[in-house]
Amino acid sequence: MKGLNKFKHLSHLKLMIGRFNPRKHEECYLLEKLNQHCAKLKGEELSDFIDVALHNQIVIQTLNPLFFNSNQYFISKGRGQNLPIKLILGGFAKFCEINAKGINHFYRLRKKIEALVLDADYLEALNTIGEIESNFGKSFWLVDVKINILYRLNNNSLLEDYIKQLNSDGISHISTLIDRKYKANSLKVYYRQVLGDLLLEYRSNDHGKYADFLSLLLVPEFIDQPIGTTDFIIFSQQLSPIDRLVFTQKVLVNSMANENCNETLSKDILNFASRLSLIVEHEGWNNLVNFAQSNFEPRICTKTRNIIEQYSSGNYPEVIKLCKDHLDTKPVDLSILDIYVRSIIFANDEEEVESIGKFPNRLRNQILVTLIYVLDSVNNFELQTATFENIFFFYLNFEFTVSIRPMFYAAYPVESGDELRRASIELFCSEYQITPKYIRRLSGNDNSFYLTDSLLSESKVTVSRQLRFSLEEELRKGCASKSTVNELLNNLVDQVDVLKSEYWCLWYRAKKETNQFESILKEVADKLIENYNNKHFFPLKEITYELESNRESIC
Repeated sequence: MKGLNKFKHLSHLKLMIGRFNPRKHEECYLLEKLNQHCAKLKGEELSDFIDVALHNQIVIQTLNPLFFNSNQYFISKGRGQNLPIKLILGGFAKFCEINAKGINHFYRLRKKIEALVLDADYLEALNTIGEIESNFGKSFWLVDVKINILYRLNNNSLLEDYIKQLNSDGISHISTLIDRKYKANSLKVYYRQVLGDLLLEYRSNDHGKYADFLSLLLVPEFIDQPIGTTDFIIFSQQLSPIDRLVFTQKVLVNSMANENCNETLSKDILNFASRLSLIVEHEGWNNLVNFAQSNFEPRICTKTRNIIEQYSSGNYPEVIKLCKDHLDTKPVDLSILDIYVRSIIFANDEEEVESIGKFPNRLRNQILVTLIYVLDSVNNFELQTATFENIFFFYLNFEFTVSIRPMFYAAYPVESGDELRRASIELFCSEYQITPKYIRRLSGNDNSFYLTDSLLSESKVTVSRQLRFSLEEELRKGCASKSTVNELLNNLVDQVDVLKSEYWCLWYRAKKETNQFESILKEVADKLIENYNNKHFFPLKEITYELESNRESIC
């Protein structure tokens, strides 16, 4: 039967292709016919037809008409056919296979740009942008990154010339939004004054797919509504190859992080990511597959393993030295910055802080200083949160932000549990290292950072970590002793190498799991009277809900 079905599908396909006359029909004719035929099929029959179609060279060329050096930002709008996702992604996977050498070259150049930007070498970054443009043609990703760099260079003449060039290319409706993005003071101001109402208008007038693309290009997901995965994949048929490659990967990772895929879509995404993992030199594709298959394993190199062991044993001066050496060899992977910063705080190393502050123009140093401030004092939370949000905003189309987002959300975990989990998923699906601390966030059912793992089983750990391990073990029993828990908490609060945000997060969980709600209410009230910023230590909404639900028993 399968042979007969294949013959039938081949016959239909040859009939469609045979009727296609390039002189008579527009370029989207074959896509329209494919769409009409696919609409008549369902289930396995549809899947079999797509398999047949993806072995036809004319179909592949029709699905992917541009080479990398295209001078087009958008292909014909008629290409936004509601074709099956399997067909769209399968056709693009074929394109990537044919152009694997070019894709790998693009990935290498992109990584080089990110390292240069982090080190504030903007002129060389601009030269590398030029190399990408000459090799891979036009893309909105490139426009955003180039305008970003031109603003960092503070060269008005170059910037004005480039904006004029973009206007002459006929994309002023997007380039103006990108330009205004880098003129804005902050993410919230930009969204409120420039983008938010515009996206609402587009979505209200049946241009939701275009609005989603603008949102994806211009702002972090947390300030706008989630992007529809299926809608974007359909829209992506209109994009140039580089935009399609970059933004498809981003959307697929987001769909995993937000768990908004049905079974069929998840299967199509997994098949596409699996094929690209075998084709291109970007480990993010393989890691996306691992996430979909729940293969949650830490990714750390030998140097990072040594750093974690030294950190856990309390050798903070040595950790600072090792982190600096590591960042010199892997300048784009910032996943160890939180260990670096915590070691500076625990060692009270003011000289290291001064050393970082000597080069304030370097983005990596700005991130370090911001992280020091936010971890060192709860009074800095509001200001530094805005600073981090702006980093995520202005460097949205740089991959390195994926490696720092989890550490920001982990600074005050009771404030951002859901965001921390999504950021950990994004980190897992990237090329960067991910430590056991964030691996435990992937399953969504572990509120702890402190469970003993095999990485540290042979290591000598500090007293604070021994106390945290003991507390975790006690809580895992399910019938923890109040007196034991309280004794461990009392000993832990005196340790110098535990952050207040960590301590109070663990304190609340321990008190809650041992039914000490009156103690929670008293302590939280005292802390809020002492300093209202202490609210960031506690899940106030959860406490309020518990209070309302158990008012009679508490009173």
